[in-house]
Amino acid sequence: MKFKIPITAERFEALGQSDAASEEKKKLDEELKELGKLASNAVSEAVRKEYGAEYMKGDERTDEELEKQAEENARKKVENENRELEKTTAEKIGDLSDKAESKKNALSESEREISARYDEAKKQASNEALKRGLGRSSIILNLIKEYDAGKLRDIGERKSVAAKELEEIDGEIERLGKELKSSLEKTDMKTAFELNEQLTELKKARDEANEKAFVYNNTLAGKLADFRRKIENSGDPGMIVENARAQSDAYYDEMLKKIVAYYSKLDSESVAKDFETGGYDSIFSPETYKKLKTYVSSRK
Repeated sequence: MKFKIPITAERFEALGQSDAASEEKKKLDEELKELGKLASNAVSEAVRKEYGAEYMKGDERTDEELEKQAEENARKKVENENRELEKTTAEKIGDLSDKAESKKNALSESEREISARYDEAKKQASNEALKRGLGRSSIILNLIKEYDAGKLRDIGERKSVAAKELEEIDGEIERLGKELKSSLEKTDMKTAFELNEQLTELKKARDEANEKAFVYNNTLAGKLADFRRKIENSGDPGMIVENARAQSDAYYDEMLKKIVAYYSKLDSESVAKDFETGGYDSIFSPETYKKLKTYVSSRK
């Protein structure tokens, strides 16, 4: 083959850090980087496809991306919890308010029943006294006073019990309101805590996924290396490897064309300054690099 392989992505990263900082040079370096990956992986990719296996993709999210996801998850979770708390609190307070209203209605009904019972007793006592000619006697008057006192006593007892029950209900409503207010005031603190929990879980899941992919891919890489050696040592690698090598050469040809096109646009001073720091001798075979250098020299 007329080109050196493999050419690593790291090498092209170094090329991108050359002194030539023009946008065109940056664009060229990015294109060379991508073509270099394709060229260096052409044969191994062909072997992988022939073997019939896929590399496992890991979780490529960065810490920054996970932090954003954790922030979003934490915010939504706390918001949902707050909404749910507000909803359940409102339902509980509503139930308590209905209970209080029911007790008030029951008290009113009880007062009516007590009043009706004592009034009926007074009426019967008065009628009986009239039949006996004792309508204005002190006995009847005292009895009626006792009925009035009994009515007030019984109603007072019912009111006292109801007041205690209503006080308990009001206290429970107040407690629920305070708990809701306190919880909502801690939203920022809960979000921060949840953020830490979410981030820890996301990082753990990512690291576990990457560890699993790393082990699987390393095992697969070993199998593919053995498979490739068998193909290449068979005496007849066949069209799979040959076509892949031809494709690799095509990628390198494309890289060469892009380099030539780039330098054809520069003036002689820029060419001289830029080419010497390009590192192209590490990409191409000595013969091809010599031809490229000869061309570039003619541009100086």
